[in-house]
Amino acid sequence: MQNKEAVIQYIKNYSNSPLVFHEVNHPEIEFKPDISNLTLNELVLFVLENTSKYYSKNKYMTETGRGRLRSSLDIWRHVKYFRPNISIFDVMNSLYEIKHELISHYCVTVNRRVFGLRKFYSRVYSLLENEKDEYGMVFIDWENINGI
Repeated sequence: MQNKEAVIQYIKNYSNSPLVFHEVNHPEIEFKPDISNLTLNELVLFVLENTSKYYSKNKYMTETGRGRLRSSLDIWRHVKYFRPNISIFDVMNSLYEIKHELISHYCVTVNRRVFGLRKFYSRVYSLLENEKDEYGMVFIDWENINGI
């Protein structure tokens, strides 16, 4: 419960509005109509796949350029665009479940653990599983963040 409270307190300080993918000077891209049939893990992978190609935009402006790694907060905000009832804890748990497909590091620019798909990066990144992240947690704490 302490870990969940730390996450709740952290995200209160940042935008929780959904993010969409877009091309510069183009409207939102259209997503595959069968996206609703994806599991949460598949949807998180879909989001990470698209971060390599598209910018992340909130209602008013671009927040992150294409090809950049994304934090759990940003990934959750993209997931919320498709499934508004998914919690950040669901996304954190999903990221832990698919960790074998991910690369990660702690980004000192945004002061967050950020993620990308391993297949897009030839450089070796560690998941820094023993390093504390923006929530004051180590990565293994994400495994059961929902307290199932």
